[in-house]
Amino acid sequence: MKNSINSLWGSELKELGYSKITVGHFEKKYKNYILCIDDELADHLLFRILHINSLGETKCLFDKTIPHISSISSFEIHNIVREIEKEFDLALITPG
Repeated sequence: MKNSINSLWGSELKELGYSKITVGHFEKKYKNYILCIDDELADHLLFRILHINSLGETKCLFDKTIPHISSISSFEIHNIVREIEKEFDLALITPG
């Protein structure tokens, strides 16, 4: 039986500003964006960045799958999330 991301790192994700939507889904809002962390795939972590347009519709701008989540420590999840958020911040300020 697989562990949910809530049981693996729920408190760590909350420390990083994420809200628990379900036991396998955390979100963080940033301006017109939603940063999502899901464990929909077996032993994989799915990180997505969604853009919310003026009509309230969302479009996925970025997704990254991280395998073997059961072997990721609390310290490592902090680093993984911060690194992805750093890439996201750079993408926002870099024209492209």
